[in-house]
Amino acid sequence: MAVNRADEDCCKISFIGDIMCEKPLLKASRSSTGYQFGNVFKGTKRLFSASDYVVGNLETVFAGAEAGYTKELYSFNTPDEFLDALKMSGIDLCVTANNHCLDRGIEGLTRTLDALDHRGISHIGTYRSQEDRDEIYIAKIGGVRIAFLAYTYGTGIKDNHFVLPEDKQYCVNLLMPQKIGSPIQYRSCDSISLKGKVVRHIPEEWRLKLKKKLNRPVGSPRVDELWDELLDETLIERLINDIKMAKTQADIVVLNIHNGGQFNKSPGKYSEYIMELCAKEGADIIVGHHPHVVQRFERIHGVPCAYSLGNYSISPSTPYMLFENLPEFSVAFHIYLQNKKIKKLTFSILKIVEDKHGKMRVYDTAELYAKESWRTESIYKDIKTIYLRFTNYQKIDNFRVQTEYEL
Repeated sequence: MAVNRADEDCCKISFIGDIMCEKPLLKASRSSTGYQFGNVFKGTKRLFSASDYVVGNLETVFAGAEAGYTKELYSFNTPDEFLDALKMSGIDLCVTANNHCLDRGIEGLTRTLDALDHRGISHIGTYRSQEDRDEIYIAKIGGVRIAFLAYTYGTGIKDNHFVLPEDKQYCVNLLMPQKIGSPIQYRSCDSISLKGKVVRHIPEEWRLKLKKKLNRPVGSPRVDELWDELLDETLIERLINDIKMAKTQADIVVLNIHNGGQFNKSPGKYSEYIMELCAKEGADIIVGHHPHVVQRFERIHGVPCAYSLGNYSISPSTPYMLFENLPEFSVAFHIYLQNKKIKKLTFSILKIVEDKHGKMRVYDTAELYAKESWRTESIYKDIKTIYLRFTNYQKIDNFRVQTEYEL
């Protein structure tokens, strides 16, 4: 929630993780008058009221009802009411460059930008025109000019099958050629064995649900690798040039990178490569998304780098969820700026709570843990695990649950 403090020399920017609206939440939020998402983000509204600017990774499109709301497991389209709830919670800027930005084609991408504009939510990473793409997005916050850039490894071509025409390449900031699809090593889920028989050619969602009923694993964490064919010289050069251009126009350059494995608690080789490259080329802050679990924070060449903030909004009952690395937890990463420099880095730990009907709410874990019914050894252990993973510490003595932790 932006606070008008343009005449002051100190500001706080908060970054949150992946924002998704999957089938369980969509179904649970439907009412006789439309869709009601107002309660989903109430648990973090107070936390973000202390921030001057809040940035999140929006992993769905808003293509309108006529394009069909989400029915598939990996292809999304969400009612506009979800954006209203995000706006009320304090979101100022959405990263739209990710593997779901073309789930309803260019028309869905464009309407998403229109819906964000209508609500006064800014956006980066996808564009209507080459002119829009070439203009660096800069926000003046607390007297500081901050450039925000966003790029994605791909557009989910494996699931939505949409290939950008040559004359529409400006629509998405890509890190690698679109047709490569993904830097992730996928494991096949094409068949399962049931009482000695092999069941093939049934929808993946059904297969995953069946595996869960049989107490079978639905998958395993996927780690991104570094392959030569992923390194497209033209796209990498464009990324570097964008950073350099942003440096000439702003005091601080923030880079949002959508890349990595899936449910893997440690980043892979490509993630490490792209973080190193962008830090070396002049980005001042780098924030990663996509793995769906929290990964470590570190400083590379002195640059604060968060590989993955986890899920700000995702339905835990979604069939493909892997729980071993705590995907229901995420980090809100806070940057304090003063005199146009980074003064302090902190973070908060958030948790998604879903009921048996699919209704969901995101909480600041400090507020959640303060409730007697939630003050258990189990949640304490989970919060501590996320703390240790994000800070990359091996252990901590006398850990105390709180709203913000310093880095």
